[in-house]
Amino acid sequence: MTQWLQQFMAAAGPWAYVMVGLMACAETAALIGLLVPGEVTLLIGGFLVFTGQANLLIMMVAAGVGAVIGDSISYWIGWRLGSRVRDSRLGRRVGEDRWDRAQAFLRRRGGWAVFFGRWVGLLRALMPMLAGMGRLPYLRFLVYDVPGGLMWGAGTVAMGYLAGGSYLLVKQVAGRAGLLVVICLTLLIGAVLGARWVARNPDRVRRLAVRGAAWPPIAVPGRAVIRIVRRLRPASGVALSLAVLLAVSLLFAAVSEAVVRREGIAAFDLPLLRWVAEHREPQVTTMIAVTASTVPWAATAVAVIVAAWQAGPARAARPLVLVVVGIGGVTLLDIAVKLIVHRSRPPVQWWAIREAGYSFPSLHTATTVVAAALTAYLLGRRDSWPRKVALWQAALVVAAGEGSARLYLGVHWTSDIIASWALGAAWCTALLLVDTLTAPNHAPRSPAG
Repeated sequence: MTQWLQQFMAAAGPWAYVMVGLMACAETAALIGLLVPGEVTLLIGGFLVFTGQANLLIMMVAAGVGAVIGDSISYWIGWRLGSRVRDSRLGRRVGEDRWDRAQAFLRRRGGWAVFFGRWVGLLRALMPMLAGMGRLPYLRFLVYDVPGGLMWGAGTVAMGYLAGGSYLLVKQVAGRAGLLVVICLTLLIGAVLGARWVARNPDRVRRLAVRGAAWPPIAVPGRAVIRIVRRLRPASGVALSLAVLLAVSLLFAAVSEAVVRREGIAAFDLPLLRWVAEHREPQVTTMIAVTASTVPWAATAVAVIVAAWQAGPARAARPLVLVVVGIGGVTLLDIAVKLIVHRSRPPVQWWAIREAGYSFPSLHTATTVVAAALTAYLLGRRDSWPRKVALWQAALVVAAGEGSARLYLGVHWTSDIIASWALGAAWCTALLLVDTLTAPNHAPRSPAG
């Protein structure tokens, strides 16, 4: 990883200043900031400074000047084109609500909106153009924009510079596990950004979900079941829930077949396990071992506490029954599959901790999936869409982390973990579907919340 970064930084050379300046400029001038945050390039520029491949002062100036020039270009585009920008194809993709909120902020704050907007992603991309459309005098615009642009550019580059020191600190602590740490952080950031997009675009998510439910491999076998369920209680979320159930069930079946036949994804188990073992570090391994052993019990305890809290003074047993059946059911399923498949664990030389029993699937992982999902479901049933997304994102991170930890410790094959995720998701989805359809005095809703 370090060698690759060094090669990249050496190739950047003086073009790094140009790249950083152009990206800072294009973020507002071409509205690229609506798609890719400008901080990304500037942070890379700061990292280049830390490694000695660039000068800190020049990089700060390049970022700040690029930002100010981009804002001025955006200002004059707004001045010349006016409302036609909002009516353009890109303007319509921004959305009327975002335009209106940014415009309202400009009306309330005047020139200060230009300065403070520089620090907020959406406002940074739209505010200069709105200032031009609103005929804010250009000199007054510059009074607020120049300090904001220079401070933002210099500050973001400085953050990248400091992050370079943090990377080396992490590398010293993690050692050979540094690459795994970077991969995990990248996936975590991706999950956070993905959840933010889902929370902000509920209508697009629903359209994508409907298309997924109509995919022939899922829709065809699910139609008969949907007809039966709709006779019991019509529910708009039933088709989507059944689609999820069928998808994860098919995934579990496919992985199980590959394991039994020792082909497909199972063929990659040993190379992946060997690669992970080669990147272990004792300090990191100890921390992960403790975490992996604790998380399933902690997730189960949290689910029970949430269910007991929701039962309330009325002593409603439904949430507690849901959790008990969820955890108990997935445990029985795991034991049954283990006895059927009889898959041995990886060779002992790859183990970081001691384990016993069969390998396929992972009970720790499947239990964590069910406990985390039930907690998100119970807490988010009556909450807003963004809060539901945040809860399910947290459940996803916990479940993914537990499975990855078991793989890192070398006591499971990769296919074991994938099957465990699918098994836990299938069992939990089935439970939530039944709970939704049989809930008394409640309007039908999707089991996802």
